[in-house]
Formats: sequence, structure tokens, C-alpha cells
Amino acid sequence: MEEPVGALYEFPPFSLDPVKQVLWRNGERVPLTQKAFATLVVLVEQHGRTVHKEELVDRVWHGVAVEENNLNQCISALRKALGERHDEHRFILTVPGKGYRFVAEVRRSAAVFAAKIGDVGPGFASAEFRRVGGAEAQVAGVAQPANASAPGNERYEKVERRRGQRRKKRWVVVAGVAGVLIALGVVGLLASRLRRHAGGPVPASVAVLPFLNLDGDSTKDYLSDGLTEELTTALAEVRGLRVVARTSAFQFRGKGEDVRQIGKELGVGAVLEGSVSRSGGKFHITAQLVSTQDGYHLWSGTYDGQLSQMYAIQEKIVDHTARTLGIAANARAPSSAHGQTENPEAHDLYLEGRYFWNKRDLPDMQRSIQLFEAAIQKDPNFALAYAGLAETYVVIGGNGQEPLVETVPRAKAAMARALELDPDLAEAHTTLALLDSESSGDARGLEGDLRKAVELSPGYARAHHWLGVILTGKGQFEEADAELRKAQILDPLSPMITEGVAENFYSWRRYDDVIEQVGRVRKMGSSVADDMLGLAYIQKGMYQEAIGVFRDRVQADRTRLSLTNLAIAYAAAGQKQEARRLLSEETALREGYVPPYRVALVYVNLGEKDTAFLWLQKACQQNDPFRGGMMVDPMLDSIRSDQRYAELLKQARLI
Repeated sequence: MEEPVGALYEFPPFSLDPVKQVLWRNGERVPLTQKAFATLVVLVEQHGRTVHKEELVDRVWHGVAVEENNLNQCISALRKALGERHDEHRFILTVPGKGYRFVAEVRRSAAVFAAKIGDVGPGFASAEFRRVGGAEAQVAGVAQPANASAPGNERYEKVERRRGQRRKKRWVVVAGVAGVLIALGVVGLLASRLRRHAGGPVPASVAVLPFLNLDGDSTKDYLSDGLTEELTTALAEVRGLRVVARTSAFQFRGKGEDVRQIGKELGVGAVLEGSVSRSGGKFHITAQLVSTQDGYHLWSGTYDGQLSQMYAIQEKIVDHTARTLGIAANARAPSSAHGQTENPEAHDLYLEGRYFWNKRDLPDMQRSIQLFEAAIQKDPNFALAYAGLAETYVVIGGNGQEPLVETVPRAKAAMARALELDPDLAEAHTTLALLDSESSGDARGLEGDLRKAVELSPGYARAHHWLGVILTGKGQFEEADAELRKAQILDPLSPMITEGVAENFYSWRRYDDVIEQVGRVRKMGSSVADDMLGLAYIQKGMYQEAIGVFRDRVQADRTRLSLTNLAIAYAAAGQKQEARRLLSEETALREGYVPPYRVALVYVNLGEKDTAFLWLQKACQQNDPFRGGMMVDPMLDSIRSDQRYAELLKQARLI
């Protein structure tokens, strides 16, 4: 067990060392993000005093414009690390409308000065020595004995004479060491702190921009896109490195944006970019790592090889990137070999399959199925090809392009084979868990599966996203927000993840925050969150605005879901005749599938409880995906006291 040497603050069972940036609990390290740790230091240093939110943001983010939710996320993480529930105030007290106060008793203890560059934390530059609690901090670990003899004792006098002689020698050594530290270490540490506190993103973060296809043949785009995706996946498995997901990085394809602007939008300290060309069975790759702080190249490399060497070249690029960004060799996990193949033809077919998978149109998805199956024929033990095949069936079924009754069994069979070949595929665990939940209608075990996926691959944005959605449905809004924010950090330009944040706020009854998040989604050029905007307007009593939102949606796609949502808005506004007209047999709702849960909401707003319960029962019987919000949906508040509501929750396997 590592000992908490040099702890400056103690609030049992915790001790806090701001110099080495470590929080201890009974001698065990407690993991915290950099911003959460900085927030804790400010609160502990000001214990007993209310620290206003503005002051916390200014001291932790140093003048950078950030949302209040960034601070909320840090506070949530701290409470979790301290073992404090949201309704407890053993350590952190929320002062409504003002800020936070650290209320636990804090003791200060003597610190130990670390005379090694490796042990010097960011606090070193402020003072070589500290007086803490009346005791001078000792040098190089030479501390006073706790039970020293009193002056006048012969043994004490001898010890002190020897100590005096040693101190003279040690001061010479310490002075030399301090000089070297100041010359070689402090300047670098200060520069590092200035870079970190100047508003830039942390250095250990990177986005892989789409590699260029230099072949001049668009049919070979799958190779450059595939290389980009595989580098992203491999880098995401490096411990201590934050990697932006494909969805956000590919937003900058062909835009020619300045890397500094890209760094600002994605919140990363560097971008990896390059090109690839292919001739027969050989390839040529260029790669370069560029700082988003100043646009300077951090490193660049050129690689030539056979297709069979593609994974090895990727490993070199990942290794060079990690080392350049300061990831120590012993803290770096090797690039994942999960699910890979030694057959270059199978790998090539897999990359092409992924290329068409990302297009999402039905003909492209059908083409990707053919390519994944061809890759499996080349290598029957290619786990990633099975995972790709399963995910294709998932998308086809989820988009309603083919019946779920046909796609789910095929997807489950392929994903089970992928996990049989490689049990540690995080993406496979996530998808299989969702498939099991969908086919059984029971989502209660899904949280554990998603947490396992997050543990296997902390950089997997989709697992954090779906875990957040599950937690929302359980009413754990603060924890859901934390997971969704993690997904948002990993994939900041994903409309679906930001829509998930909005949906959590809606269930949380924070309707103004819903409207703000929908605005962010719209800035991304997406309307995927507009339904949440209309629902939030209804809850705020802004019925005409809600009707306007849903009218626009009907004009844009005229799906049965859009028509049903418009009926909800009319019913909530008291325009019952219009709502009934949309539900009548004379409308487009007469044929095809209508989510029964949404129809139930129309009848809830019409005040027809009995009919609403009939449609809610249908939602449970048909495994309507919208039923997952039944426990927290604000629109059901008017019927929660009815005995039938509790019975429905059991039927939907939500309790």
C-alpha cells in the first residue's frame, strides 16, 4: 500500500496532498479528474466559508468561459468520491443561489518536501518550504522525531550535535539540488501550469482527423476512413489519454479549419492527421501530430509497408503519439489487439464494410452485410467482423428498415460469436446487452452490462451515453448527467449525446436547461432534439410554441411519431378537437405502426385516464422503446397516484 507522504490537509478518513495532487482514503488513493481535484483543493482551503460559484469557476478554470454544469459535474464527482449522497452534507454543503461550503473539520499537518523532480507537484513553485500548523516542512524527508528528548538530556545533546554537522552538509546538497530543480524543473513546471491555466485544453487529449485518400479514387476512401477509425479506437485504449470520438472528428472533413479552432471546438490539446495511398498490396502513410495551442508540429512520420503490416504501423503511430503527449511507458496500455485478424484480405473487406456501415442508408447497410460476411469467410475467427455484422442488423432494425423480429435474432447470434472469440470487446458487450434488453423487454440488468463496457473501454462514448439514458429512466438524474457529460467530452459534436443531456434535464424537470441544450443541437445542424423542445414548451405552458415546433416536424417528415407529438401538443393546449382529428381513422395514423406510449400521452392530456392506461399496457406488451421513461416522464404526473400506474411499472419491468 502506498503511503500518503506529505499530506497537508486531513478530514478523516481522507487526507489531501495538493502538492502531489493526491486524495487518500485510509491510505488508499482515490481517483479524481484534474478539475475535480482542483475544485476540492479550493473548497478545503476555504473550509467553513461559502465559496461562490463564480469564484470556484474562476479559480479552477482560470478565466475560461465554461458552463455552470461543468462545476456541477465536478461537485457530483467529488460527492461520489467522498462517499456522500446528494442529500447528505458531511463534507460539501450546497448553498442555494450562492455556491458551496466544505463543512467537515479540517486539520493541517506538516508536509514533506520532495527533492526529486518526479515528486514535485504543481504546488512546488509557490514555495520551497511551507509552515503548516506551526511546524516547518522538512527537507528531503528528514522529519523531527515525534517523541524527541527534552533539552539538557545528554543523549539529546549528542544527537543534536550530530544533526548540526549533518545539516551543514545537507544544506550544501539541498542548495545544489534546489538550484538544479529551479533551473531544470521549476521553469518547466511553471510553463506547464501557465499553458494549462491559460484556458487551453489539457495536453493529454487528441482528436484523429480524417486521413486523406491520396489515390485520387473515391472508391478507396474506405481505406483512409478505416485507418482513421482504427487509430481512434487504439488511442482510446491508452490509459490517461482522452480521445474524441469519430462522430465529432469527422465533422471537420474537408473544411480546412485551423487546428487551433478545431482544438477549441473539440477541447483537445493536439490533433493527429495524415494521408494514405495504396498501390497493389503496399501502402504509404504519412502522419503528424499538431499542437492546437500554437499550430506547431509535435512530430511527423512516414511509413511504407505491406497490407499485412497495417496493424504494426498503427501501433507505431499510437506509441509515438502517446509518448509525445507525455504518457509514461509504464502507464500506457498497448494498442488493443481485440478482435483483429492476421488475414490482410479479411481486414480490407472489414474496413470497406465499416465504410458503408457509416452511411446508414439501406442499400449501403445491405452492402456492409455482404462485406462483413465476406471478411468472415476469409477469416472465420475475425471477431470484429462478427461485431460489425451484428451492429448492421441493429441499425437496420432500429431504423425500421426491416422488422425487429427478424433483425434482433441475427444480431444476437453474430454478437454472441464475436464475444466468444474475444470476451473483452466493450462495444460487443454494450450492443449485446441492448439486444437482450430489447428482446426480453427487461432493462433492469442493462446498467451492470453498460458499466462493464465502460470499465473495459472508458473512452467509449456510446457506452457512457447509453448508461446515462438508463440512469435517467431510473430517476438518478445527477449521476446520469455525469455519464452523459463524459460522453459529451468524448464526442462533443454528437447531436444524439446532447439530445440525451436534454432528455435527462426534461425528466429532471429542468425545462430551461432543455431549451438551452436543444439550441446547442440546432447549432450542430440537427433537428434530432426538437421533440424534446416541444415537450419542454408544453411543461412550461408555452402551448403555441410547442404546437409550432411539432407542426414544423410534421412538415419536415410527416412520420406517425411527429403527428402523434402534434396531437399531444393540441391536447395539452386544450384544443381537443384537433388532437382527436389526428388520432381519427381519417388521418395518416390509420395505417402502420404508432408508438403506443405516445398515443397514451395524448389521452393523458385529454384527461381520459382509462384509455391512457389501455395504451400504456399496449406499450408494455409491445416492448415500446419509449416505455423506458414511464417512471420519470413529467406528463404522467397526473396519473401516478392511480394504483394501475404501479402495476404498469412492474409489467414494464421498471421496478
